Amino acid sequence: MELDSLVRCSDTVATTRSRSAKLVRLSELLRTLHGPELELGTRYLCGVTRQDKLGVGPALLRALLDTAAAPEPSLSLTEVDGLFGQ
Repeated sequence: MELDSLVRCSDTVATTRSRSAKLVRLSELLRTLHGPELELGTRYLCGVTRQDKLGVGPALLRALLDTAAAPEPSLSLTEVDGLFGQ
């Protein structure tokens, strides 16, 4: 699954008032995840990564402000997890 799909789901849940609608949206997303992606997706939705430290601080974020975004979302959950582990 692409990270973008998880982010869109999270945004939808954050802006939805109905608790039952939130549960429906989250369950739809989680049903599409299998194996390692299920663990990663659940963690990311909870704001938790597998890594203790990501090495991302204010200096890195400032440096990235001038970086253009990719034209199309393309990172999968497992790719992001691998990048966090570097």
